[in-house]
Amino acid sequence: MNFVNKNNVFFCILKTMTLLIAYFVSLPIQAYTIGIIVGKTQTKTSTSNHEKICILKSLAKKVANENLTFVFVKNDRTAIGSMKAAQKLIDERIDLALLPLVSHEAQAAATVFREYNIPFVTTATSIEVIKSSDNALSIMSSNQNQAFILARYYLENYKGKSLHVMVNLSKRYSITLSKEFIRNVTMLYPDANIMEHKFTKTKINNIVSKIKPGDVVFAPLYNPNIALLYMAFAEKEKKGITIIGPDSIGGRKEFYHIIKSHSNLVDLRFLKNWDGVVKGVNKNNVTSYVKAYCSGKKNTFLTTYSYDLLNFVLDRIDKLSSNSTAKDTISILKESKYQSVMDGGVLVFNEGKYNRKPMYMYQVTENGNKLIEVIN
Repeated sequence: MNFVNKNNVFFCILKTMTLLIAYFVSLPIQAYTIGIIVGKTQTKTSTSNHEKICILKSLAKKVANENLTFVFVKNDRTAIGSMKAAQKLIDERIDLALLPLVSHEAQAAATVFREYNIPFVTTATSIEVIKSSDNALSIMSSNQNQAFILARYYLENYKGKSLHVMVNLSKRYSITLSKEFIRNVTMLYPDANIMEHKFTKTKINNIVSKIKPGDVVFAPLYNPNIALLYMAFAEKEKKGITIIGPDSIGGRKEFYHIIKSHSNLVDLRFLKNWDGVVKGVNKNNVTSYVKAYCSGKKNTFLTTYSYDLLNFVLDRIDKLSSNSTAKDTISILKESKYQSVMDGGVLVFNEGKYNRKPMYMYQVTENGNKLIEVIN
């Protein structure tokens, strides 16, 4: 009798286990969720927002399935908006965040994601955005790397010339880059003659009066300030002035509109993240997407980096899991073999955080921006 009862108990347990296994097997697999923060979630807003959204949404729609979902949220182009957007994505239980944002917007969102240990990939360049390589990556080169490249460029081309550094104290970007640039120059050339100037619009003429013909100026400035500085040198007719700077200078339409005409007296050179040419095995694909979903426009910096950002992740999507830690997720992404359309090669990360990508040195000429060197 005891033997029979024991048999019954055994079969009851076995049946229960079988039913439990069948139940869990029948449960739907949890989809991997990617959250993306943009300025606005509608496509027909600003030009810059449209150029990102048209690529990101069309790509996401194409690859989304029962195992992969996307959540788009807006930040209204503000730091506070970024924090709110990040919190909303946390509430949506995302597994990975993409931040195609400028640095101050990305930095605000990053603060929230770090608190919740959510991994993210961004296009931001400020070293303040990524505190640890364990939970984040940027597909762009860091501002720190730009400062190093420009310090080396100064020493290779202008060593021995007096060096003037413009610092806009109202912009953290300008403060950080100027300090990093000076640190690199003095580390490589302790005898460098460096003078710092606190830059404001009202002090431009006073600053220019202290700079002699043949001197070199490092200017981590945005428009209209860089254009006003350029004009001041041209108007003072100081010959042989060289200005070098990071990608904030840009050489965009606004710059040329302000200066009105090119000056042979001032040689302005600046870095850019891209030379305007899509490259590599994926170049035809991104061009097709832009033509189909971006109002038939040509490839732009924003369409190009948006395409790279999402495809870099999609290349490893089959290896990612909702159960992965942030550190494991980032380690998996670093192994991506996706070939960038911006530079034509696989992304390699400097110090485990920022993409060690080529940078493009441009010169302002009477015919517009001219590419003079690719710096690896």
